[in-house]
Amino acid sequence: MGNLVGMKLIAYMAEHKLDDETFASQLEDCTAHAVRKWKYGQREPDASTIVKIQEITGGAVNVEDWAQQAREVAAGLKPSKLHKSSAPQVSA
Repeated sequence: MGNLVGMKLIAYMAEHKLDDETFASQLEDCTAHAVRKWKYGQREPDASTIVKIQEITGGAVNVEDWAQQAREVAAGLKPSKLHKSSAPQVSA
């Protein structure tokens, strides 16, 4: 299952040579299992963990990414693989 946040998280972790266990330990109160769920779009972390992820990744995975994905899910859309715009596209 492709998703914007998961793809960004996977890319960040690969670039920094982090496995799920290591990334989870950086978040302190998290498990590798939870990280895998986030990477593959099966779950979302709570708000405080999202902020920690943004801080740890230096903004590579940020609050707005999670918010965009939540808006798409709430609108009944499949989460984006690529973030184009938060505004809906209107065709004439």
